[in-house]
Amino acid sequence: MVTSITGMARRQAILAHIARYRFSLRPVIEKLFFKGNSCDNVLRAMMKDDLIIARPDTEEPAVSLLDSEEPTVPRPDTEEPRRGTLIPGGYKYYQLTLKAANLLSLPSSRTNLLGPGSIDRHLAILWFCCMGRNRLNLLETHHLVKLFGEEDGAMSSILDGSYCIELEGNHRIFKVFTPGAKDQYHINLFKKHMEDATSHPVLSRWLETRRLAYAFLMPNDFRSQKLKRDLKDDGYFQTTDIHVVTVPTHQTLDAQLKPTPQPVRKVVTVPTHQTLDAQRKSKPQPARKKACSKKSNAKY
Repeated sequence: MVTSITGMARRQAILAHIARYRFSLRPVIEKLFFKGNSCDNVLRAMMKDDLIIARPDTEEPAVSLLDSEEPTVPRPDTEEPRRGTLIPGGYKYYQLTLKAANLLSLPSSRTNLLGPGSIDRHLAILWFCCMGRNRLNLLETHHLVKLFGEEDGAMSSILDGSYCIELEGNHRIFKVFTPGAKDQYHINLFKKHMEDATSHPVLSRWLETRRLAYAFLMPNDFRSQKLKRDLKDDGYFQTTDIHVVTVPTHQTLDAQLKPTPQPVRKVVTVPTHQTLDAQRKSKPQPARKKACSKKSNAKY
């Protein structure tokens, strides 16, 4: 789904989008708000107005570790400016400035620099919601409280983690897991969530009607296939709406965004009735073999 808005409304929508996902990327913004066209002028204007900041173009020199030495952090009075996590390919990601966070009544933590692990978790959800076949929105905690009921001690584990909602179709609610390097840990979280949802007055009905679904966002196809086998062996695919999706990390984003090379097609020239004779004449004729006549002993 592409948003057809322009001007100030589009700038506000971009700010809300970045606030929701903690950061965004130029290809995502162009797909959602510019119908695939360039967003360069708008982003430049928003940076000039101190609403968004582009990060990074160099690696962050925050901590050094040499051989067996303890990590050393530069002293505050000598520390170089931190610039965020490097994304191969020179891609930048856009975050809110403190000015924008204040305008949107958001905590200043929304402007914090993100390390590689945080980048990958937020990128996985951003990609799942905005770059897949179906468009979804990441839900904030106040959305969940409204959907699931008033927040109380019994619901605290239900509200933990990330949820997304489909914007079209069945409007399913997805409980999202971003395993990183700990597949089994997140499988255990999934099983615990299933147990809690079964006894929940709202989620138990959604489980039965498959309005509640689960999504595992995996960093490569190999781990996606392994996770599918593990969940299939436990019988969960038969009773639950589960999706295992491969999404890019900050290390694989460049390869994901590069267009797939198309095979070179062989061009065949077809003659017309006017060029047919010329094409026949220009075509080399196969050499004819000379007929070898056997000598005959017959007398004439």
